[in-house]
Amino acid sequence: SMFYPRSVSLPFARYVFLGPPGVGKGSYARMLSDALKLVTFSTGDAIREELARSSPLSSRMRKAAESGELVPDELVMDLFRRQLPTLEQSKSGYILDGFPRTLKQAQELQELAPIKHAVEFRLPHAVLLQKLLGRRQCASCTQPYNISDVNEGEIVLPPVMPRVPGLCDRCEQPLRLISRADDTEAVINSRLESYSRESAPVLQFYSDMKVLRRFDVEKGYDDAERLQRFFSSLIVNETPEDLIRMRVELERSLAGVN
Repeated sequence: SMFYPRSVSLPFARYVFLGPPGVGKGSYARMLSDALKLVTFSTGDAIREELARSSPLSSRMRKAAESGELVPDELVMDLFRRQLPTLEQSKSGYILDGFPRTLKQAQELQELAPIKHAVEFRLPHAVLLQKLLGRRQCASCTQPYNISDVNEGEIVLPPVMPRVPGLCDRCEQPLRLISRADDTEAVINSRLESYSRESAPVLQFYSDMKVLRRFDVEKGYDDAERLQRFFSSLIVNETPEDLIRMRVELERSLAGVN
């Protein structure tokens, strides 16, 4: 696997990944869920799947999504409740990617499924805007790409383009890149503002609970090793002997010592 030795099995835990649109929570969640055998619930994916159905729920969601508004609390909670039994069966636990988005959701979640670790991923506003304006997708299969090239001090986020120039990684058709309809500067700014407004009380809630940690994004996918160290320090805060032993194993395997 990408960073953890196969032998490591983690105690069951629920993780919340928070951060503005475009910060890369989804990529980080995928990296860790592959490595740690965690399941991921992404509100964005759940909402997109629901929108693809034609249901009364999806038409209410579509109205909210098109105006850059947040999808109403109770609709998101419905989606989450529907997935919860599956999530709870995961052996090592699960990551909630971009959920909860509001204080009310965080409070309800804490009653349904208490959270052990909340991580806030951070990037400066100007960088987020650039990344979001650079989002593209394959016209044939919607595989995501990004044409923006960010290089600001510590923050180096090169474009994300196909491995074979001109051919989509996923469907292997000749590449035609298109923007998502909602990726205009006005809608993006409004999404970033709604995020800041809604997330402040959520971050405070987890901070008061002493479960919040912050991770400053610098290199996107190349943050893998830093993220791994960060994550093992989260887990090790629990500190029974077996977890300390696990940390030693992790650090050995990282250093390539057997």
